[in-house]
Amino acid sequence: MSTEPVGASWKRVHGRWIRVTVGILLSVFVFYPSLVGDAVPVRVVALALGIVALGSELWLAGGPLRKRILLVTSAALGVAILVAVIEWIARTVGDRMLAVNAEHIFVLFPIYALFAAISFRRGGARVQAGAFLAVASLTAVFALIESIFTVSLMGRGEQFLTSQREGATRALVGAEHVLVLGALLAVAVALAAMIRNWRLRLPVTALLVAGCWATGSRAAAALCLIVAVIQAIPALVHWMQRFWYVLAAAVGIAFATLALLASFVWTSFIDGDTGVEYSANYRFASYAVVARVFIERPFGYFLGTVPGGTWMMGSELRGPVDLARSADSEIVFAVFAAGWLGALVYLATFVIGILALRASPTLGFTTLLLTSLGFIMSLHGWDAASMVWYALLGACLATIFGRRANSLAISELTKNRTPVA
Repeated sequence: MSTEPVGASWKRVHGRWIRVTVGILLSVFVFYPSLVGDAVPVRVVALALGIVALGSELWLAGGPLRKRILLVTSAALGVAILVAVIEWIARTVGDRMLAVNAEHIFVLFPIYALFAAISFRRGGARVQAGAFLAVASLTAVFALIESIFTVSLMGRGEQFLTSQREGATRALVGAEHVLVLGALLAVAVALAAMIRNWRLRLPVTALLVAGCWATGSRAAAALCLIVAVIQAIPALVHWMQRFWYVLAAAVGIAFATLALLASFVWTSFIDGDTGVEYSANYRFASYAVVARVFIERPFGYFLGTVPGGTWMMGSELRGPVDLARSADSEIVFAVFAAGWLGALVYLATFVIGILALRASPTLGFTTLLLTSLGFIMSLHGWDAASMVWYALLGACLATIFGRRANSLAISELTKNRTPVA
């Protein structure tokens, strides 16, 4: 017979259903922002849902009713004021890109990072991750249907057709872009490691990998498959947790190698006369241009618009290509936005994922996977998909600082312990 008080039991169940509801709302929006249509900007909905998500966690934190109402109201009012100030500044200087970047950095990131951090520390993140996996699994089924039958299930005929290239049909479903859908399903593959029952985990993982492959995002499909294999080998996971600094060194070497290749090997010309070849060689040329940006604009464009016609690439297939108008890479956007500082911030997100890996392998691998996909897509450039990245980073920070706090507490107890005679 349970000894849990009736009030505490009701509160726990009540909190669980609130988190399930919030998790489903967020997940459906992340995978299906097309449902919003053109009536309301996607970023406005992302902000509104962020306030709802953060407010739900502040409400569930407990305490006097007046205090909870004040916390939720203050958070919503603070966000509204901050957005209004950013919009006013952007309108004053006449730069819309300034508003987009500033709202992501100073509003969306703090909201979703704080929401995930609180939820993770209070044990609610697993429920919300489960909701994400459920929506992702259903979406993977839809993606496979679209790929096999060459039809858009969401009635997005024009977007669906313009997303195709040579080869198999690329599924779009309700996502912002086929690459975004591939990245989200790849995230779900890594997140599926939270399922303890192998009889359920294996088919769910297989379905998600297949759905990711159906989007035509080869990098996302290959990366999530590698991560799934690593997660299936406990000894390898434990080794990576223990020798995390080896992984950190590998990331550092990878960035250094990328810098050397971009500076001395790759050129700003995109080889290939087919769509597949163009796509494969596009990023090499874009990184060669980024190497020039570091020198000529070390501080980037201060979150503002990059002038058109300034950073050009040549191509065999399409002729002149403007990187400022065609870029879809987080590191490219980071450098354009803030130069060397932007690149260092992006590098720091890898470090955050690696440090979180020591305490939570599933969280660490999921964050590292999505962050790595920033080399092929702009993670903060998509208003719906960016919410997932911000939330993962917030949960990682909660894990890192929570682990550090626990270590310090144990250290203090050990240091102050009185020896027994």
